[in-house]
Amino acid sequence: MLLALSERRLIRGFDVRVFALAPRDCDLAFSKVDVSLSIIEKLDPLVFEDLKKRFEFIFVRRSGVSGYYQALRTCLLNAQYVMEAPHIFIALTLIHEYTHARLSDRGFAFHYDNDAEYARFEKICIRAELRFVRRVITDDDVAAPLISFLKAHLAEAEEPDYIRKKKLCMSEAVRGAMLEAGLPAWYVRMRKGDPPGPRQG
Repeated sequence: MLLALSERRLIRGFDVRVFALAPRDCDLAFSKVDVSLSIIEKLDPLVFEDLKKRFEFIFVRRSGVSGYYQALRTCLLNAQYVMEAPHIFIALTLIHEYTHARLSDRGFAFHYDNDAEYARFEKICIRAELRFVRRVITDDDVAAPLISFLKAHLAEAEEPDYIRKKKLCMSEAVRGAMLEAGLPAWYVRMRKGDPPGPRQG
């Protein structure tokens, strides 16, 4: 439903949708996705081409966390993150969600209620980001801070309460997305204890 109501542009072979943003912000979101995709296309053409096969849509919306929605083969991106983050970080987010998509296509999935399994998949995807940086970014001044950031993120994912904190953020984000979609506030409050639905990470 939201995909159908979104602004749509074909960018570098990807069907990119942007929902519920002002025209200027919408243009910025499309531009940021374009440049971020161009980074992957330039640095790793093989991954870029495979990315096209994995993502039916790239969907930027105001509420909700970034993630991969397997049922619609859709990469979800948070609009504020897209508009504020450096292009290379958006590119790495695409690599992260691409890794989830590859795992899903190969029959590997995790159960949302299994925190240990969830954490294991997140660490696989963070390591994929690290491999991407180490493999394709030859400028040490660019690569070094990214590697440091991703190593810190990987260490954070090793913490026992990492998934609990992540789920809290996701639940708040999903409730925001439900309100944005027009669901009544009483219904969203009633669903407050529910898990956030499709796999996101």
